Amino acid sequence: MLEDLLRQRARELARPLDQTRPAPLVVVFQLGQQRCGLPLDDLARIEKLGPLTPLPGTRPEVAGLVSAMGRISAALWLGNLLGLENGQGSHGLFLRGESCPLCVDEVETMVRVETVIPWGAEPPVEESPGQTPDGILLLAPNFIRRRLAELRKGTPP
Repeated sequence: MLEDLLRQRARELARPLDQTRPAPLVVVFQLGQQRCGLPLDDLARIEKLGPLTPLPGTRPEVAGLVSAMGRISAALWLGNLLGLENGQGSHGLFLRGESCPLCVDEVETMVRVETVIPWGAEPPVEESPGQTPDGILLLAPNFIRRRLAELRKGTPP
């Protein structure tokens, strides 16, 4: 699956530039039963994670320790950060400028988001711009970064 994403991204980068800005690419993944998406431009990398080593006594957002890119790092449950369901945490998403992986379930694909359906009422996740016609919940990277900063400061969610 990861190899397919890398091949697709390589094809996108190899295309000649045109004057019109294409619709953004979004990486689609599972958080429990919810399909979610983050803009590819906001991700530094995606990794299949090895086993998580639990850290007793930590906040619920902390999934445990994991080896990523040859370094031991605290991994965080993206679902807990956002108030959504967590799953198995088989993959880690690394936001640009952040060193800890955000645990998500299977990374599915990348899609171009041409249309966003805004929320008519309260969004299921703060600052979510909306969802795609096929039900992908679009997440706001800046909101996730603020939640990470609050976590580092010890501010309650």
